[in-house]
Amino acid sequence: RYNIEYLNELKLIHNSLICSYCGKKDLIIYGLKEINPNRLFMATIDHFIPKSSGIDRYNKSNMIVSCHKCNNKKGSKIYNLKELKYIYHYDGKLSELEKFIKVNTEYEID
Repeated sequence: RYNIEYLNELKLIHNSLICSYCGKKDLIIYGLKEINPNRLFMATIDHFIPKSSGIDRYNKSNMIVSCHKCNNKKGSKIYNLKELKYIYHYDGKLSELEKFIKVNTEYEID
């Protein structure tokens, strides 16, 4: 539910949702109880540093928009920031993500 609220917040600010990994545009937010959503254009929230690492799952600094396919493909890996095709640049989102990564991991930001 929290992820859906955050996706709606981003969509309200930016008018559309774009996958941070592949750049797919016009992603769709589906409700929790919707049956058989079109996963090809399904918007999801990816935790850049995976939840499995024990990081706060509700910290927006660690959340980026991802299509369903890219989110599943990424799994629990941590990608290089240079691999992001699109990042929402409101309120210093990229710098917040960079700070979050530096504070919470040993990951080097190039």
